[in-house]
Amino acid sequence: MRCGNEYCSSSLENGCCGACLLSPVPFNFCKSTFRYTSPVNKLIAKFKFNGHFDSGYALSSLLALEIQQYYYNHVKPQLLVPVPLHRSRLKLRGFNQANEIARVVSKQCRISVAHSIITKTRNTLPQTELKSAQARKTNLHNAFAIRREPLLKNVNFVAVIDDVVTTMATITAISKLLKLHGVHRVDVWCLARASREP
Repeated sequence: MRCGNEYCSSSLENGCCGACLLSPVPFNFCKSTFRYTSPVNKLIAKFKFNGHFDSGYALSSLLALEIQQYYYNHVKPQLLVPVPLHRSRLKLRGFNQANEIARVVSKQCRISVAHSIITKTRNTLPQTELKSAQARKTNLHNAFAIRREPLLKNVNFVAVIDDVVTTMATITAISKLLKLHGVHRVDVWCLARASREP
């Protein structure tokens, strides 16, 4: 219920896995539309690395539908916050996939997007290349900063948007940063959740 990882129901206590009970995450929950398996992983890769915006739009629309259904009976976030890319990676890729996902979600769910509220200050190694939890945490230490703090004035509830969540280190770092700047609740939504041993 918190980290969004898949576990056998018999290993859960009140919907939480052992890792979340021992070390609670700073976000309310992480929800995804898909598992990061074929064919979804291939569609995301085409979108992310080859600019197949048709694949990105289709996946983002399904995520938006899920978000819309969830918040139909719940209070909606005040802002969508896409996970930022470092400027060098953005220049190389030409677009930020999280921004593109957030645009679709924003239009369908009528929630404003804060595209530039957070910036990535260091061009870190990809989290999936790092084996230990400590290495992933160190890799992202002080890697993000609030760029436009006035946009967070009177904002208590945001939803962080990303394409794939694997290690949770990125969304954990961003959630902690947002909470340090007065946000009380952070929900995380992504296209796909990849299972990874902690």
